[in-house]
Amino acid sequence: GYQGILGASAVTVSAWINTDSAVTGTIMGWGPNTDGQRFGLRIDQGRLRTENAGGNVQGRSVINDGIWHHVAVTIQANATVSYPEVKVWVDGLDDSIPSVDSQAYDFHADPDVRIGSRPAVDDRYYIGQIDELRLYDRALSAAEISWLAHRTQPFDVPSGTE
Repeated sequence: GYQGILGASAVTVSAWINTDSAVTGTIMGWGPNTDGQRFGLRIDQGRLRTENAGGNVQGRSVINDGIWHHVAVTIQANATVSYPEVKVWVDGLDDSIPSVDSQAYDFHADPDVRIGSRPAVDDRYYIGQIDELRLYDRALSAAEISWLAHRTQPFDVPSGTE
């Protein structure tokens, strides 16, 4: 019964996930299968991917390795599906593959928010575990994403030089 964050609003979705499946699986999504109107966050070919049915931003890291990962996507208000307006995060770090797509976000309701499968088509079932799923009506900062991922040490300093 919850329709998600609608329009061209800023959005952040974050979660802890654990999967070793090679099957494409949706972590969270809402909206119709129409260009620009859908929000989707999923694992595709072992990597994090966000999409709006008209474009996507993908992560670099393979994360279907059977261990827990913190994942997130941040979308600025009035964004197109382009980096850095849209970023995917893995374990507190920007993991985005830079891309440019002119497709604008304009989130619509119907179908409602769904966890674990693509709502518009009722497929792409997530195989694995999802915990601490959070939805924000703003784009969180890098520091906030890092905190959610439990990073307590600086991550921009090479190991052993602190």
